[in-house]
Order: sequence, then C-alpha cells, then structure tokens
Amino acid sequence: LPTLELPDDCPTSTAPFDIDPEELQETLKTLPEEYQTPLVLFYFQALSYKELADMLNVPLGTIMSRLSRGKALLRKRLLQKIERPDKVAAGTDSRPVVIPKK
Repeated sequence: LPTLELPDDCPTSTAPFDIDPEELQETLKTLPEEYQTPLVLFYFQALSYKELADMLNVPLGTIMSRLSRGKALLRKRLLQKIERPDKVAAGTDSRPVVIPKK
C-alpha cells in the first residue's frame, strides 16, 4: 500500500473548520487502517471507488461503507480535539460527541 502522508499541495484550510493540515494528518493516523487507507487514497490521491475496490481487493460497497464510517470517525475525533483538546489529549473524556449532520 502507498504511504499515508498527505501530499505537499494539501489545502491549508479544511472548511468549515480551520484545521491545521498537520493536525488532520495526525488525526488520520489514529484511525484504524481499514478507514485510514481508503480516506487518504480517495481524498488525497483522487482514486475512484472502483480503483480503491480493485487496489484493496474488496467489494465496491465495502469501500463506500469504509469511506462513510471513516469520515464519521475522523469528524468525531477532530471535533473532540477542537471542543476539548486537553481532555482528548489526556484520554480522560469518554463522553460521546454529537456531530451535526448536513
């Protein structure tokens, strides 16, 4: 599998939140590999669902599910860092975060 580093030309702003690209990369690395790999390859390497399914040798529906679940988990972890950075860093807060749906 390819390295999971963000490309040098990664946008410096991740709307709607202004998240540092290094913070995004650090948080991506905390995700389980089954979510991390499809997210990086889809969003930062611009591979299609079909290309991902072929590369990872999984059904197309699995790619779609992993992208959806990976985005939700990434969103949750980023929001936790924004809302309670001291508690998340220390691993002391286990309250669930409610993520607004668009």
